[in-house]
Amino acid sequence: YFHNWTGNRITCRDWFQLSLKEGLTVYRDQEFSADLHSRAVKRIADVAMLRSTQFREDAGPTAHPVQPDGYVAIDNFYTTTIYEKGAELIRMLQILLGRERFDRGIALYVERHDGSAATCEDFLRAMEDAAETDLLPFRRWYHQAGTPQLTVAGHWDPVHASYRLDVSQHTAPTPGQDHKVALVIPLAMALLDGRGQALPLALAGEPASAEASELPRERVLLCSESSQSFTFTDLAAAPVPSLLRGFSAPVKLEEITASRAGDLLRFAADSDGFARWDAGQRLLLELLLGRAEDKADPGLLAEITSAFGAILADLAIDNDYRCCLLSLPRQPILEDAASEPDPIGLADARRNLMGHFGAALAEPLLACMARVQPELELAWPQGSGARGLEGVGLAWRCASADGHARRRALALVSSASMTRARAGLAALQPWDCQEREEALDRFYARWQERPVILDTWFSLQAATPFGDTAGRVRELLNHPRFDLDAPNSIRAVLGGFAGSPHGFHAVDGSGYALMAELTLLVDQRNPITASRLAKAFSRWQSYGPKRAQAMRSALEGVAEADLSSNTREVVQQCLGKG
Repeated sequence: YFHNWTGNRITCRDWFQLSLKEGLTVYRDQEFSADLHSRAVKRIADVAMLRSTQFREDAGPTAHPVQPDGYVAIDNFYTTTIYEKGAELIRMLQILLGRERFDRGIALYVERHDGSAATCEDFLRAMEDAAETDLLPFRRWYHQAGTPQLTVAGHWDPVHASYRLDVSQHTAPTPGQDHKVALVIPLAMALLDGRGQALPLALAGEPASAEASELPRERVLLCSESSQSFTFTDLAAAPVPSLLRGFSAPVKLEEITASRAGDLLRFAADSDGFARWDAGQRLLLELLLGRAEDKADPGLLAEITSAFGAILADLAIDNDYRCCLLSLPRQPILEDAASEPDPIGLADARRNLMGHFGAALAEPLLACMARVQPELELAWPQGSGARGLEGVGLAWRCASADGHARRRALALVSSASMTRARAGLAALQPWDCQEREEALDRFYARWQERPVILDTWFSLQAATPFGDTAGRVRELLNHPRFDLDAPNSIRAVLGGFAGSPHGFHAVDGSGYALMAELTLLVDQRNPITASRLAKAFSRWQSYGPKRAQAMRSALEGVAEADLSSNTREVVQQCLGKG
């Protein structure tokens, strides 16, 4: 429906305008889902995906602007930059213009261009005319690749009862764009008191308000220069900043004056759903990076365990949102945060931490799972949160080697609910145990005639974190139910393998060699899918010398073959020759 209006009825004049229809359509779809269900949950899901995929694209050799200025194979531009980052640009316009003026701009755009082929410039001009403003500086977002980093430092002045935020921005060079300029970045923020409540915000330089009650509790700071300062006055005590609320811009945020105590406060009490979740992610990221390097932090572990216990017990929290708060950072986020990532060590640290939570929080976990039991069979969306919590609880308890939980997960594989069946299978998948093998057999027996569902089975098998994963992948490729001509089948097996730290990043380099071999095989049948598989090598320079050399060698082997234009373009970019 959404694509019919902003993708088909108004289409793009040429391929350089691809994000005009795709980014706008993704944004409208996101907003519909947020309005229909939970805005916080939807925003968290979208941001988690953006950080795990598009941020990596922006930081690698295949980085390109939302509005590219050239291409070899247009299929290679159906990317998260075009779609998801394009949607973030639309969202920033809504924040900068305000809902009313933004809606007028959308209406004017449709009125002018319905039934025609338009450009990104046509869209921005409609926004300018409806809002009676100049968006020339904002246009830089469309033409500059890379993810900006905002660096923020807070300074409390007890003498003047003021708090100053110093904000600077920097975008690292990307292929073909060594020089970067400052962008227009809306930074939604609040200042919290010791209870986590948002304070009235009086900004220095603005007309004084007679009453604190008239002051906003949240503001959007317009960051458009390489460095700026914002001072807030009339504060009774040093506040805790809550920044990038709602993820108001697709940027990386570094708070150099942030404290653990501040993150714990935000994780416990921030009223902004995204900011609260993000504070927890920062704490978990710090904990996991330390554990991966054998640098235990018992104090932080105890603080997070206590916070999770409170979240499990809090009846006021929506169950879907509770699942978000309990989620651990994804593998790509862990790798990007490490200075020289060890993918296997990070994955093991993550699994071990799940086991700790499963054991340490057994009582509140089981109580929470019992509490939501009556909701498990409710139709979507009413029962989605309950089913999500069941999945989290089983994953953590299975990670703690609890036999009862593993048997319960096995039983779930036969559930009438596909969500619950997959949750049971996923909870057992990382562990070398009898219940896992039985679960895989049951799932296969039940769904072997349904290729779309069976792709889950293929993907989990290919991502097995123990044993001979490469050998298992070869067996899957020869499985009678695997179809090398079906893109979904290829993505299930090879995508699952590429996402497996123990398989793809095997220390001996066998995973890289296998992926290179299979990319060549797929390229002979489906160049579009092969070119996307080749992007698994795009981050080779971010790993240690041994892995980087093995990845590069495998990639160079691919480059020597007779490749399609799609795959050759990506491989050359990854090798820095594009």
